[in-house]
Amino acid sequence: MTEDERRRAVDRLKEGWEAKDPAAVQAITGNKMAGLIQEYLSGAKSEADQLIPQVVRSATKMLYITDIEGNLVCRVDHDCHPLPIKKRPGGKAPPIAGSASSSSKMCTSTERAQSYVISISLPIMDRIRYGAVGVLHRVIDAKELISPSISPIRFGKTGHVMLIDHRGIVMSCPILPTGVRLSDAQLIPLVTPLQPGWVSAPSDGHGGQSTSLIGFAPVPETSRATNSDLDKGSWHTFVWQASDELFAPIRHFLTWMAVFSLVAVGLMTSLGYLAANRIVMPVRRLQAAAQLIGRGELRQPIDIQTGDELQDLADELNRMNRQLEAAFAGLTDQVAIKTQQVESLLHSTDQILDAVPTPIIMINQDEQVQYINRGGRDSFQAILRFD
Repeated sequence: MTEDERRRAVDRLKEGWEAKDPAAVQAITGNKMAGLIQEYLSGAKSEADQLIPQVVRSATKMLYITDIEGNLVCRVDHDCHPLPIKKRPGGKAPPIAGSASSSSKMCTSTERAQSYVISISLPIMDRIRYGAVGVLHRVIDAKELISPSISPIRFGKTGHVMLIDHRGIVMSCPILPTGVRLSDAQLIPLVTPLQPGWVSAPSDGHGGQSTSLIGFAPVPETSRATNSDLDKGSWHTFVWQASDELFAPIRHFLTWMAVFSLVAVGLMTSLGYLAANRIVMPVRRLQAAAQLIGRGELRQPIDIQTGDELQDLADELNRMNRQLEAAFAGLTDQVAIKTQQVESLLHSTDQILDAVPTPIIMINQDEQVQYINRGGRDSFQAILRFD
């Protein structure tokens, strides 16, 4: 078969596949090579095939082979359709990462597949010429592949960890489905840098537009496994918790602090009122009573009923006031008696001095007459009459 005939046959087969012609579909899905990859997928042919992890088998949506030019040769799938193979100019197949190594692409979604998938490509080598003669493609459902390996990290009622790629596509999230892009496009560059950190974002990535504190970190090993260019195909973890729940402990703490402050102010006010009634006012009354006692003017007893040392002090002051009143009363009586005795002595002295016929005159230092007896007064009167 010439190259033109082969190309026309390939084009007819491609047109029949796209038109879902039963013969063309059977030629691709029921040929011998399709049977081989079906056995490979089931792991029933050899022990080496059984080494494929079960999670990879269950997550595989499709296995198909293309030739070096990108033409579909055979396909085995689980009720889904192959991803379109885009040829490059000149009929070249898409580049393969190395002649003997596999390559993988970041997750992509298609309307036909109705799922979010990872496409892994492996070159089929010619052992004699050691060149690539085709490509084996495995299409894996991203959610089924990732979910068994990721524990759904939840904290609190809303806090959780997401896995996203550099485009903001959700890989794993307890809330959002796999394949959904973050609703806020401005949030994506904030949470997908190549260094871990925290950011104050204008939204929460789940449809809410409230300001959120979001933690993020790249996943370099996974990024390298899915794409050789880390800058263009990186995966990131995304930690989010609702602001109301995030700040609830602080708000709870501040609320209790406010309550405790109000209680403390109430207690201080009560203690101040109690101190004023039981300490300050009684002390002032005792001070005023002491001043009255000092002047001898306290007439009413001090009445303080506090039941403590201040009441005892008031009782002592009352007792002291009674003793002072008694003492002052005794002194007054004694003074009156002494005064009477002095007056009696002065009267007796005057009588004795008046009985003396000799004039008696008492003069102080200033030569002022202090006393003159009757004899002296008579003598002065006689002199005055003589004159």
